[in-house]
Amino acid sequence: MRYISAKKDFDEIYARHKRYPGRFFNLLVCDGENRQTCLVAIIISKRVDKRAVVRNKIKRRVRAFLREWEHNLPEQKKMLIIAKPEAVEVGWESIRTDLEDILARVV
Repeated sequence: MRYISAKKDFDEIYARHKRYPGRFFNLLVCDGENRQTCLVAIIISKRVDKRAVVRNKIKRRVRAFLREWEHNLPEQKKMLIIAKPEAVEVGWESIRTDLEDILARVV
C-alpha cells in the first residue's frame, strides 16, 4: 500500500470512480494501472470539522485501520477515503466497523 499525493491520481479517481458509501466515510475506487500495490488517499475537509486536531485524529485512526487491513486491500486499485461530518463524534470501533463494511464490498 502506498499513499497518493499526485494530482493526476486524484483526477483519475474522480473521473473514473465507483462510489461505496458508508455511515462515516465514502470510498471512491478505480482501477489502477499495472501496479502490485494499492494506492490510497484520505481526505478530511474543513467541512467535517474546523479544528485541525480533530481532523488529524480521524486521519490517524483511518491510517491505523489501513495498517491492520493492508494484507486485505485489493491490488491494482486506487482508493480515496473521504470522511463525512458524522465521523467526528464516533470512536475507534465505529470507524473500524464502518471501514470494514465498506472494504468488504470492494474486495
